[in-house]
Amino acid sequence: LRLSQISLKRASAQKNYPAVVRHIIECCEYQLLIATDSLPALIKLVDTQARTCPEAACQSLLYSYEAGLLNRYYDNNRYTIRQRETVADTHTDDIREWDTDRFIYIISDRLEASLKDEKTLFTTPLSSYADALKQGADATVLQPTLYDFLSHQAINLYKSLIERYPSLRVQNEVFTRRRIIDVYDRLIDLWNTDPQSPSLLMARLDRETFLQEQAPDSTYIDNLFSLYREYEASPYSTEVLIRIGEIITDKDPHLSSWLSACEKQIN
Repeated sequence: LRLSQISLKRASAQKNYPAVVRHIIECCEYQLLIATDSLPALIKLVDTQARTCPEAACQSLLYSYEAGLLNRYYDNNRYTIRQRETVADTHTDDIREWDTDRFIYIISDRLEASLKDEKTLFTTPLSSYADALKQGADATVLQPTLYDFLSHQAINLYKSLIERYPSLRVQNEVFTRRRIIDVYDRLIDLWNTDPQSPSLLMARLDRETFLQEQAPDSTYIDNLFSLYREYEASPYSTEVLIRIGEIITDKDPHLSSWLSACEKQIN
């Protein structure tokens, strides 16, 4: 912990923002190993660092990390929080007094803040922050930009709220689902200038699957086949076939087409 704190001071002085992000995360994770009850203080620390960081990518990554810490606190204390009635003072800064609505709102706010500077994030290669985020070289193929990485971080966190807390009040559930769709739509819009991008393919595929999970539609397999045909020449088109294979049955009229497509890709 002490070494990470020293490294953080040095990185801040040198304005080495990828290193700043790395060492802030390290400091927080080491502190949590020492004292799990330090989470509220660490959340405030990360929030302050995010608000004062002059570099957009650094700020966005810290807001994303803060959202993750808030979700971790909520998860650790979910039983107490769920039993808490809606608080009268919705603007209190003490997270130990927040109700579920307040957590959902603030987590969403931080995730939105992490994606706010779209142009900068979309033109910043993920590789420039790969060391700080501990991402392997393969990660940059499907998530080549910081915007890709942060979008998927936001989507996964929103999904975890829905999956792990099915008892969310209706307005929170609808709000969270809408946010997921919005993130997919913004990501797809940005990649539309590169129609054959693997990132665009996966964003469209994941969006279709998410919509199907939320409201099953008989046209789902047809939609996936249309997507497959658009990207048939791409090696990543197999991802679409895998997704079809997860739900297709031996009586499905698409079975023959699916088997033929699989054989073609194998050959």
